[in-house]
Amino acid sequence: MKILHVIPQLWKGNGAAKVLLNLISNQIKTCSSIDVICLVDVKPSLDKEIKSLGCGLKYLGSCRYNPYLIFKLMKEISKYDIVHVHLFPAFYWVSIAHFLARSSAKLVLTEHSTKNNRQKLYFLKYIELFIYRRYDKIVAISNAVKEQLMKQRILEKKIEVIYNGINIQNIESANPIDRNELNIPTDAFLITQVARFYSQKDQATLIRSLKYLPDHFFVLFIGDGVLLQKHIELAKSIGVLDRIRFLGIRNDVFSILKVSNIVVMSSNFEGFGLTALEGMAAEKPVIASNVPGLSEVVEDAGLLFPLHDEKELASLIIKLYEDSDYYQIIAKSCKDRSLSFDEKIMGSRYLTVYKKLVYND
Repeated sequence: MKILHVIPQLWKGNGAAKVLLNLISNQIKTCSSIDVICLVDVKPSLDKEIKSLGCGLKYLGSCRYNPYLIFKLMKEISKYDIVHVHLFPAFYWVSIAHFLARSSAKLVLTEHSTKNNRQKLYFLKYIELFIYRRYDKIVAISNAVKEQLMKQRILEKKIEVIYNGINIQNIESANPIDRNELNIPTDAFLITQVARFYSQKDQATLIRSLKYLPDHFFVLFIGDGVLLQKHIELAKSIGVLDRIRFLGIRNDVFSILKVSNIVVMSSNFEGFGLTALEGMAAEKPVIASNVPGLSEVVEDAGLLFPLHDEKELASLIIKLYEDSDYYQIIAKSCKDRSLSFDEKIMGSRYLTVYKKLVYND
């Protein structure tokens, strides 16, 4: 079976790119060939990791929104049995290219989020419906994503829920970082958040929660983005900047998770919550905002707090800090739940989808 994955870019901070890497690492063992097409090249990227798996990798242009990419894709997609697409605008261009080329390749789309800016534009409503209906199977990464797709009048029989998977062994085998490298006091209680600085992620709530926490509580932010400076200014304005470390994009995220005490994900919305799951796999208590998708991953294991409620977030952090038995119970629950999201399970379920489409199994 020949598979082509199409994604806008492979930026290291992108959750969909990380999921794609995990997926390919399992598919490569059972598929005759796997290639990846990126609309554009964005650094730092996961291109070396993708190539190391034995995949072909091609970049199509310098602007992901250029409709001319449709014609480039028309030349590619008919070479494959399955064309698996991730994210906008790639799933627009592939859908149109498939239509124009009259390709026989089966189209699979993974929908990674519960919200997007296109939903606010009424004139796109019928265009979106045409685009989505070109796909033979649409994979929702959570039940929350499935519900959103059905609100957009996507037929339920076309939707399959497959949870994202992670490489648990890589997390377990990571060596803890030396805390001295993080420039923090030896007695610091570490709260870590891994997310790009973007409006969706709401790092501001975690920053504000520091006002209600003791002075030896420190926050580590791993990630970069357009709102980084705005959050630095917020931390400075409320007097907590000295207790925050902005670490940027890192290659040793799992090593940092190993020395963290708590992992927080305070997003405004999520299709899933990959970094929350990674924190759970590192056997750390995870506290997350109670929003669809993210709550689906964390509930019954970690802790949930009302969106934007920094006082309740601080209260949950204090409870974990003061009650060591409770801390261990939540940490173990998180670890146990993470085992249900192994990348091997994800890979197997996607392969089943492919086989049904290609061989009518």
